[in-house]
Amino acid sequence: MLNRVAVLSDIHGVLPALEAVLALEAVLAEPEVSAADRIVDSRLDCWREVLSGLDTDIRTVVCGHTHMPFVRLVDGRLVINPGSIGMPYGRAGAHWALLGPGVELRSTAFDIEAAITQVTQDSSYPEIAEWADCFLHTRATDAEALEAFAPRGGRSHAP
Repeated sequence: MLNRVAVLSDIHGVLPALEAVLALEAVLAEPEVSAADRIVDSRLDCWREVLSGLDTDIRTVVCGHTHMPFVRLVDGRLVINPGSIGMPYGRAGAHWALLGPGVELRSTAFDIEAAITQVTQDSSYPEIAEWADCFLHTRATDAEALEAFAPRGGRSHAP
């Protein structure tokens, strides 16, 4: 039986960030339920809609997609978003979560310049250098992300 599980989300091809986390020799698991576009400040009715199909005995939900790390309680369920390995908001690093016992949101440093070089060389995406610079240097703040995602979370603007 596993006592600790590392949850990784939203890698977006940034292999150096993933490798930095994997070097920690953590046990990995895929999220079981997707709560796409829900962020920490989403209204409770939005969360209820997303979680309504779950059995009532499911007490912990791990989700991703918004790249915003958080742990919060929603209708008696613990909801965890580990953040993003490859496109974090707020601060640089490969963001992930360690589960059991408890929840630890973690961030692992990696060589950002080397990652930008590798991603740029390995991708045929036409604007990959600009993308890599923006997201790996975490040029978008958590406040900007909250503002951008506010309508998806049932809010007209960020708090």
